[in-house]
Amino acid sequence: MTRRDVGNWVERGQPPEPELNRVLAIYLEKDPVADGPALRGYVTAIKDMVEAGTSAADVAGYLRHIERELQVPEQVGRVRALASVALWHVVHAARVRGAAT
Repeated sequence: MTRRDVGNWVERGQPPEPELNRVLAIYLEKDPVADGPALRGYVTAIKDMVEAGTSAADVAGYLRHIERELQVPEQVGRVRALASVALWHVVHAARVRGAAT
């Protein structure tokens, strides 16, 4: 049931930051490349939060903070929740894949 042409969140041995940047940028309707440096602090904070054991719900709360800080239109709670779960899973996928190398 697995396909080789379907990518993983994070490949073995790769850090989660590039994928976290991509997911966060898309959520905030930003350009992952052009706005990447501006999002770096948020990406690091999300990674550190998840590695410290925070829940996806806590990440959603942080996403709301980011929306307000960057003055982007506030997302519907359901969209924010889905984005937070995606970000949470990216960090955990990197941890599991890192342990498997």
